[in-house]
Amino acid sequence: MAVVYADLRFVRSSPQTDVTQVHSYDDWDITYENVTSLRENEEREDDTPSKTKGLRGVFDRFAQYITIILSLIFLIALTAIIGLSICLSQLSHNKQETAARLEQLRGRHEDLNSSLINNILMKDAAAQLLEKVLSQTRAELEQTKKSLDKIQEQWRTTNQQLQKTIQEKEDSESSSKRLQDNLRSTENKLQVKQNELTRCESNLGRINSQSRESAQALNQVRTYLSNTQNKLRTTENNLRSKVTELSDTKRDLQKVSRDLSESRELEEQQRKNLTDHIQRLSDAEQCIHTSCHSDKNMHGMNYNGFAYCTSGWQQIDDNCYYFSNEKTARIYAEGDCQRRGATLAKIDEDDSIMREFINRSQKSYWIGLQKVDKTWQWPDKTNKTDFEPTGTVPCVMATPELKTQWCNFQIPWICQKKTERCNFNMDTLQCLGEKIGFFGRKLPREDVM
Repeated sequence: MAVVYADLRFVRSSPQTDVTQVHSYDDWDITYENVTSLRENEEREDDTPSKTKGLRGVFDRFAQYITIILSLIFLIALTAIIGLSICLSQLSHNKQETAARLEQLRGRHEDLNSSLINNILMKDAAAQLLEKVLSQTRAELEQTKKSLDKIQEQWRTTNQQLQKTIQEKEDSESSSKRLQDNLRSTENKLQVKQNELTRCESNLGRINSQSRESAQALNQVRTYLSNTQNKLRTTENNLRSKVTELSDTKRDLQKVSRDLSESRELEEQQRKNLTDHIQRLSDAEQCIHTSCHSDKNMHGMNYNGFAYCTSGWQQIDDNCYYFSNEKTARIYAEGDCQRRGATLAKIDEDDSIMREFINRSQKSYWIGLQKVDKTWQWPDKTNKTDFEPTGTVPCVMATPELKTQWCNFQIPWICQKKTERCNFNMDTLQCLGEKIGFFGRKLPREDVM
């Protein structure tokens, strides 16, 4: 079996070469330097036997396949080399640009470094100057602090005196307020019992005049204290700039203190007088209470009597009316009236006094009219036939007109009951005169014995 060795080479095509061209891809040729041309081989094959021709044909086809495969490998390698060359060119260009940019950054860094050094030197000089100024300022501040401590010590002393004066003023005002509250309570009691004490109006007038004088005196003291407080506030605001005026302020405070002491003594005396008046009124009230609830007076036939309402009730003719300030539903209003021994009020359209009172108060009140078994009925079981409202609401309020309203609506209410009877006799008059101070005290004979 014959073996043929072929020397394959890739060379560019040239007209001067002596190598026989077999296959071409672009500018590159594949040549066999030790292989004769196909024509010469065919001429030789004509002289060889038929068996040798078959083996050579197989070998030729195999050689062609090998050639094609090697050509493909060569093209792939060539493409990779070209790509790498392009990448290398780009990397070289990027390196040049980076070097140029780095050079610019170095120049900027040097400029910034020089400017930073100059700024540091200037700041050091400024810091040294500021340190000198700071040392001087600290010395001045130390002197100012010492002066300020002295001023603050003087201010604390004045402030303590001021707080003491303000506390005394507040105590005086609270005492005045209590006296005024007691005075209002006394005036209310006097107003309720004015009809019962007609013969003692002169003495009560004198008490009221004394109370008014006390109130005027308290107002004068309050005005004086207000003026004093304004002076003290002005002194506090100008304390730092007017230290020399502290002595004058102290003298004013001492004067105010003396005036407050005198005011307290005056208020104490007025309080004692007012307490005595209140005690006398309480004793007089006990006399009336004893007279009005005595069985002897209630059943006696020789005593003059009068109708009256208890405290907190308003008397109109023979009825007493209670006007509430709270608001609640109708069922709770009815329960409150029952606890007071009364019922919800009966107010008709022709009751001009009650209508005028409700109109002035600008409020709506629960009254006793309500719907019972399709009829409108008062608490005394009498029917009201001329009341025909629209709707099915069973409760009624006075605005002063009568209007229906839901029963759980929360408004004030009016209670009504009959007046009570009080018999007034000579013993009651003598008791009132003794308690008020108009008469001397009557001693029982056994006490004298």
